[in-house]
Amino acid sequence: MAKAAFLSASEWFSKRNAAVVLRFLGTTPASTGVRQLLKSICRQVLAIYGQDPDTVPNDYFKVVRWFSQIFRYATKAKPLVVFIDSLDQLSPAEGAHRMAWSPKIGRASCRERV
Repeated sequence: MAKAAFLSASEWFSKRNAAVVLRFLGTTPASTGVRQLLKSICRQVLAIYGQDPDTVPNDYFKVVRWFSQIFRYATKAKPLVVFIDSLDQLSPAEGAHRMAWSPKIGRASCRERV
């Protein structure tokens, strides 16, 4: 999956310096919660784009809002690719399987692959 993520990022964004965020779900008990997943992605994206990762909230609904807005940091010069593998490993807690947390991405400088 990791190789596929980087190959896809290269294909989608040609020779641009894409930021790639990759998550393998279900590899540890801590990797099955949607809140932790979104928080960790938000924190990594903020760090990549030079922002303070400690500003990500703990509240589930606030984290979902942050996650939907995190893609605004992507630029034409540094596009963003987020890969999430094994969604079936997410705990159903907090309605994770309904995918309401997954934003609609309408930016040319972003890609989400689940």
